[in-house]
Amino acid sequence: MMKKILLTMILALLPGLLFAETVMLFTRMQPNETKQGPNIDRFIAVEDGVEDQFFTSGHIIFDAGVPANRQTESGSAGQTDSWAEQTAKAGGANYLLIVNLGFPSATKAVQVPSTVSYRFMNVKTAGTLAEGNVDTKNRESKDPSKKPYELCFAIGQQIAKYVMTNWGSPN
Repeated sequence: MMKKILLTMILALLPGLLFAETVMLFTRMQPNETKQGPNIDRFIAVEDGVEDQFFTSGHIIFDAGVPANRQTESGSAGQTDSWAEQTAKAGGANYLLIVNLGFPSATKAVQVPSTVSYRFMNVKTAGTLAEGNVDTKNRESKDPSKKPYELCFAIGQQIAKYVMTNWGSPN
């Protein structure tokens, strides 16, 4: 009986897995990430929001992690984007989502990033499918009861929704 239930569940999930897209998420903090320790939880919250929205929509998404080569990490955005594209290809991703979080140069924690931009691209063709900015001004004043993690999580979800809308993926 248990085997029948398990087999039925696997067969029910199989069509969704066959059509799921694989996305690699690469997020970076600017300016210099090494000076942004107090804001690392904001960084994680944005990533969590993006990943949650993609998972909920039935897509496979994984985080790129930190560039292995410190020289690339501190290099220009073009060098880092190239590293992200190569890592996405090596990881078997169909798509790459690059998220840039801008923080004030001060090393104290802030409610939300001061700037947020994203670029979503097809790994095979290197073509940009969607890109844009997220307005973060006055976000905390719209709902003062929300904590920084919740505000940043919502920013991540918003990015994913924008991407999936422009990409044509069901969200």
